[in-house]
Amino acid sequence: MFTVHDTLPSSVYSIATQVFTRAGAYLGVAAKPFRHTKMQDMGRWGTAEIFLITGRGGATGARGGNLCMKLRPILGGVRVPFAVQGGPTELKLLTAYGTIRFCFAEPGLLLIKGENGLSLAMEADLDLHRIFRKREGQSWEGSHGACCCLVYTPVAGTLELTAPYDMDKLSTPQVRGEVFPDESGEFLFAVEEFRELGIVRPSYPTYAEGLRSAEADWQSFLSAYPALPDFTAGREKAAYQTWSSLTFPSGRAKHRQIWREFGHVADSFQSCLCAAALKEDLPLALELLLGQLDEQSPAGQIPVFFDDMRGLTQTVVPPAQGWALECLMRSHDLKAEAPAETLAALYRGLAKWADWYDAYRADGGDGLPRYEGGEECGLDGSPIFRALPCAALPDLSAFLALLEEKLGDLAGMLDLGAEADAWYARSRKRIAQMIAAFWNGRRFVGRAADGAAIETESLLFYRVLILGRRLPAEILDAMAEDLSEGNGYLTPAGFLTQRMTSPEYSPLSPGSGRIVPMESALITTGLLWSGRGSDAVLAAKRYCKALLKPPSPVWPSERGFSGSVTAAAFRLLAELAES
Repeated sequence: MFTVHDTLPSSVYSIATQVFTRAGAYLGVAAKPFRHTKMQDMGRWGTAEIFLITGRGGATGARGGNLCMKLRPILGGVRVPFAVQGGPTELKLLTAYGTIRFCFAEPGLLLIKGENGLSLAMEADLDLHRIFRKREGQSWEGSHGACCCLVYTPVAGTLELTAPYDMDKLSTPQVRGEVFPDESGEFLFAVEEFRELGIVRPSYPTYAEGLRSAEADWQSFLSAYPALPDFTAGREKAAYQTWSSLTFPSGRAKHRQIWREFGHVADSFQSCLCAAALKEDLPLALELLLGQLDEQSPAGQIPVFFDDMRGLTQTVVPPAQGWALECLMRSHDLKAEAPAETLAALYRGLAKWADWYDAYRADGGDGLPRYEGGEECGLDGSPIFRALPCAALPDLSAFLALLEEKLGDLAGMLDLGAEADAWYARSRKRIAQMIAAFWNGRRFVGRAADGAAIETESLLFYRVLILGRRLPAEILDAMAEDLSEGNGYLTPAGFLTQRMTSPEYSPLSPGSGRIVPMESALITTGLLWSGRGSDAVLAAKRYCKALLKPPSPVWPSERGFSGSVTAAAFRLLAELAES
């Protein structure tokens, strides 16, 4: 029966922006648009090509990028157009003659099933040191640069593949193959991903078994996700973004991590937001914090990020771990619920991190910690750093003060009473120092390296709200008034990162206008902890409702659920709005 698939049911994600994968997987299936395709048409009949891609960290800097193999449905030797229908556990290529299905039977094992005489063409153009090798039976192994190896095995049907070696190019530059169906008209094709050289299994699961495994894993995660009755339209979408972004320990990563998008691990600032949002899964939330310490420097610096293969250690991002712990401690008794060794490891590592700022970022003679560039504050494009890259800002003091208080809490849980008292005293002293240095009587300002005041109308100055009632009432009142309706920050979609009336306002810039997840979470939780519950609920509802609508041309924000960081902000604020 000939069927044209031009209208597809809605899915929990857009194939235009999301890679089909599974929690823990470093392999994914991605759709790439043809040149003529509009993004809103992606997935419809004849709009895209399908690729196997790797999410391993080395792919971002390797020759050839992350593409491993192009796949095309074939019937009788002729390419057939297809539509793409994505779901949490199964991806379908819908042709006029039948369907080719994909599922992850295990995080590292992709199964592909074809029917009705359809076959599957494989095509890869490889460069230096990327080589295909024949393995036992009909299996082939492809080494994809410094990233991974994939073992391709026809479980049912046959694989015919050519990959001639070129000595001059030190590779098998052209790989061409096709998976043919068996006498029943079906094929089952296994693609298994390995960090090292791969192996061929003696047997593989059936497609039905693999799909049941994926479905059980997904449903287990989804069932533990908050119900969010006021935001049901976004619940499953946000859950999938989170579930599909989780990685398992591999290589340099000794703990589970979370990608902000496939193949790009969240930085430590973003991981703090994800940990706070995952408070119902306390072991995972703590692991996202503990994993940041795996490659902490001897001096105490926490890397911006690192994944299974690479890292960024030449700069830092804000020390938001204290804010994340505050979120967790408001829902959990960590001493009763977390292993003592986890608390001890967090205490040791985060204490060194707090000390690092005083040792290496407070050398201006006034004892104030400083950012050395916009990337260190998490808002790269903020006009705060337009004149000079180095600035002392109140939010950094607030982050450290909250971290020091949480270190006091952890020390108390570990029965280190004297150390707990010292951390509490240090936190109180830092808050007093922050107010004296940055509060001008009506708002917080910053200090440039030359001592000049920085008075831009950035939302960054309102991060201080995370200290809540630790701040004097008059300061909380003034900040809450600035953030109220009609004063240039609060919009129908949430908080702008720069006051709308500011000459530096730029709606497309994340640092000077656009609504972004991290700032929305920090400011809204700060309002709640400051006793402004109704203001916090209003802002949270606006942010979450805006995510469920098409992007606004007036109030630019994230494009729906575009990654785990947006999904984390949605979950955290949706729960806040309904609490």
